[in-house]
Amino acid sequence: QLKNCATSIALVGVESERVVGFATLEFGYSIAHDHPVGRIAALVVDEPVRNRGIGASLLATCERMLIERGVERIVLTSANHREAAHRFYERHGYQGTGRRFVKRTAGEG
Repeated sequence: QLKNCATSIALVGVESERVVGFATLEFGYSIAHDHPVGRIAALVVDEPVRNRGIGASLLATCERMLIERGVERIVLTSANHREAAHRFYERHGYQGTGRRFVKRTAGEG
């Protein structure tokens, strides 16, 4: 029997009653690890308000929520061309560990 143990959460960053960023996180078990694994699936901050701590706050909240759920490893992906985002994640303790490969299927729009 296959059981889906993953859970997803969405967070929003608000400034002056306006949504200026969001993050989504997922956590669950993996066959490759003994403890739950967390994944930050998206973290986006509106370009005009970047470098004001919104992304750092969203990231810290994601990390705290995942750690509270027993996660010992947090994974995220970032497109190759997002060099500023890579520097942001590295400043917050993340390190590049590999490459992601994607294959589009005929059923995908």
